[in-house]
Amino acid sequence: MSVLWQSILVLGGLLLIGLGVREVWTQRRMRRFGVRVEGVVLRIQPTYRAGQFSEQSYAPVISFPDEGGVSREFMSTMSGTRKPAVGTRVPVVHLPGCPGTARLDTLGYKASVLAFSFGVGVLFLAAGAILGLR
Repeated sequence: MSVLWQSILVLGGLLLIGLGVREVWTQRRMRRFGVRVEGVVLRIQPTYRAGQFSEQSYAPVISFPDEGGVSREFMSTMSGTRKPAVGTRVPVVHLPGCPGTARLDTLGYKASVLAFSFGVGVLFLAAGAILGLR
């Protein structure tokens, strides 16, 4: 049974670290080629996390102009229990000609995504290694 859990933890850790590497690559592309614009928080979308301790969190819906001046919207993948104020101006970046790739362009957003994927990935790998030593 412990071999199964060890395998799951190691594979999960490798997957999360792989997602972190992909995020580093995406952030580098956005930094080099991205179109930077200013967006505005239009509304706050409540989201629910399923599970034993269901918790409501809030994700901002952000409006920004694309290269042609057309107003676009996206819901940030960064959600939390704190609600950002509607009307707050936020930096947005997207790839040229692809407004669907829009994301927040803040240090906090970029760092939290990397910290989560690499941090949890390393924890899973360490837990798998500890199980392997038993």
